[in-house]
Amino acid sequence: MPSTQLATSADLPETQLPIPETLRPDLLETQPSNPAPLTAPPADPTQPPEVICTVAVPSPAHPTTETQTPSGTQSKTTVVSDIAEEPSEPLPQTVGGRYRVLSQLGEGGFGRTFLAADLHLPDHPICVVKQLVPSRKDERFLAIARRLFQREAETLAQLGEHEHIPRLLAYFEEGGYFYLTQEYVDGESLKEEFEKKITLSQAEALAILKSILEILQYVHQFGVVHRDIKPANILRRRSDQQLFLIDFGAVRHVQPEDLLQHGKYTISIGTRGYAPSEQMAGRPVIASDIYSLGMVIVEGLTGLAPMDLPSDPHTGDIIWQPGRHLSPQFVAIINKMIRYNFRDRYQSAEEVLNDLAKAGL
Repeated sequence: MPSTQLATSADLPETQLPIPETLRPDLLETQPSNPAPLTAPPADPTQPPEVICTVAVPSPAHPTTETQTPSGTQSKTTVVSDIAEEPSEPLPQTVGGRYRVLSQLGEGGFGRTFLAADLHLPDHPICVVKQLVPSRKDERFLAIARRLFQREAETLAQLGEHEHIPRLLAYFEEGGYFYLTQEYVDGESLKEEFEKKITLSQAEALAILKSILEILQYVHQFGVVHRDIKPANILRRRSDQQLFLIDFGAVRHVQPEDLLQHGKYTISIGTRGYAPSEQMAGRPVIASDIYSLGMVIVEGLTGLAPMDLPSDPHTGDIIWQPGRHLSPQFVAIINKMIRYNFRDRYQSAEEVLNDLAKAGL
C-alpha cells in the first residue's frame, strides 16, 4: 500500500465522556485528527505567519452501503476523546448495516462522532464512528474527494499497525456521507493528568517524551505529519499505563487539492500554542511535530499552557523557566525541540532520541 500524506486538525472538544454503566469501560476518548502533507517548508519561517482557522470538508454523494475493512484487523484498544453534547440533528439508528449508534460524542466542523455497537461481532463490542459531513454536492468535487478519502483511509489502516496508535476498523460511504470506524481505548488523556498534577518530575517527563518519540518515528516514515500533538491527544491506557497517540483520521485531506488552490477552502491546522509557526501558515514539516511534543513536555514541567508563556521578541523562541530539578542537558534538548525557526530544531524523532541517549537520559 503506497504511503499517503494526511492533513490534521482539532475540531472536536477535548473533555471526556462518561459512558453509561452498561457500556463500561468508564471513560472513553476518541480520535479524529489527521496528519498532513510534507509540503514545501515555509517561505519565511522567521516571520510570524497568519493563523488559519477555517475548516472545510468535502462532500460525498451517491449513497452506498458497502463497508470496507482493512486487512488484518484484530481486536486492539483504541480511543475516544470527544465530549458529549446535544445533537444538532437526530442520531442515525444504524450505519454501514452493522454499527448501531448509541450516543453522540462530539460535533465539529468536519461532522459528528458517535459511540456505537458493532452488531456483526460477538458481544457487540463498542467502537467509535466518525461521520464526515459533506460541504459540496457537485460530481467533480465528489469524485476526487471519494478517491482521496479511500487512499487516506488505507494510510490510516497502515498507521494503525503500530501498537500505540488506534486501529482503523472500517471505512465506507452511505447516505451521502463518509464514515470511519475505530476501536476505543479506556484511559485518560495527559490533558486530564496535567489538570490534576501541578508539574511533572524529570523522570515522568522523560517517560512521556520517549514514548511519543518512538511512535513518531513510525508515523514519520510514511511521510505523515500528525499536526495536532497536544495533551488531549495523548492517552494513557488504564489497564497498563501505556501511552497512545490518538486523533488520526482522513477527515481533512478529503478536500481535492486543485479546489483548495482556488482559495475557496482552507484546512484547519492544529491547536494554537502547540502548533509552530510554519504549521499555522499551512506548511507543516516533520519538525512541526517535534515542536508540538516539546511544548507538551514544557506544559507538563511548568504547569503552564503554551499560550501563557512569553516569547522572545527578537527570535520568537518560547521563554520558560526550567525547575532546578531538571538537568541542563535535558533542558537543552527541550529548548532545541521548540525553536521558533524549524531549521534550528531537531529534524526527526530519531535525532532527539539519540541526543537523549548521549546525555544518559
